[in-house]
Formats: sequence, C-alpha cells, structure tokens
Amino acid sequence: MPAQPRPFLAFRAQPLQARQDRAARLRSDRADLCPMLMALYDPLRKRTLQRTRFFGAESMSMAHVQAIVRRELGERLLPTESVFLFARTFKEGGPPLDTGVLLSRSLGDTYSSLQSDDHFLYLVATTENAFGHPKRGGPAA
Repeated sequence: MPAQPRPFLAFRAQPLQARQDRAARLRSDRADLCPMLMALYDPLRKRTLQRTRFFGAESMSMAHVQAIVRRELGERLLPTESVFLFARTFKEGGPPLDTGVLLSRSLGDTYSSLQSDDHFLYLVATTENAFGHPKRGGPAA
C-alpha cells in the first residue's frame, strides 16, 4: 500500500494538537461515536469513496462498516469483488502501521486498540477479485 492515501495527506498535514483537539471536541459532543477517516486503495480502477469522514457507533460491528463501504461503492463494485478493511495507525516518530481489521469486533474495540496518536481511526478499504471472473473460468455471476 502507498505511504498515505490522499484523504489522509491533507488531514495529517494539520498540526497534531489541532487534530487532537478536534477529536476531543467531537467525542465530547457524542461520546458513543468514533471518528474515522476512510480511504479506498484501488490503484487499478482508480475508484474513490464519495465520503471520507465517518462517525460510527461504538456498538457497530466492523462488518457493518464493511457493508457501508460496499454501499458507498455501489454499482462500481463488481459482484466478484470483496472488500477488505485495514486500520492504519500513526504514532509520533514511527512509520504508519497497517493492521487487518477483524470484522467480528465492534467499532469501539477497534477504535480503542488501533486509534492513532491524534485519536482518529484511519481505515483503508481495498478490493480484491476474490470470487473469480466468469470470463476467466470463475463462477458465473
């Protein structure tokens, strides 16, 4: 994966203290919501998400977040493609760390364990042709 998808670059260019204050302000308004930034890594088809900033309830499962990404992609997602989620964790002085997200965990658990130093959860969604292609010998759609 690239160093940082475009939606992360502009946001991470802001000073750390400003991002931390923003996260604290958002969490103080609604403590049950987790602030997330999401990007789609899709170098071949050059697709993007319409929205990149999301709030999710702590009780929501990561499978529900995956379904939101699938819904955002809509008709641009082929029936043979699967969506995978990764959390990108930024810590001061270190390189970004990508971690696969367990879909059975709640968003609150994922947020508490994989949030970055600015208290935002950065998610990278990627697609993969996981089910074959009808014209290439895969199952029929």
